[in-house]
Amino acid sequence: MIAQLGDEERRRLEKDLLEKKRDAARAQQEFSEDFNMRRNEELGNLQKRIVEAVRALAKEESFDLLLTDGVIYANDQIDVTSRVQQKLETLAQ
Repeated sequence: MIAQLGDEERRRLEKDLLEKKRDAARAQQEFSEDFNMRRNEELGNLQKRIVEAVRALAKEESFDLLLTDGVIYANDQIDVTSRVQQKLETLAQ
């Protein structure tokens, strides 16, 4: 069918196709930006909730110190992960 089109019609169709490709690429970029922004918002909210749960647990159990951003050593007896999860669940209610 394309072989039967005139040069002007073929150029118009090629131009339309190129514009549609550009529109699709633009829409994809906008979606990616929106997705990343929303993901970052949700991660920030989750981080805040976790920090609140850890602080509440530390106050309730009279901890002297809790560190984040890496652990060099931790005794299995002082692992508070499950208690932080429980605190998150109670704070979510």
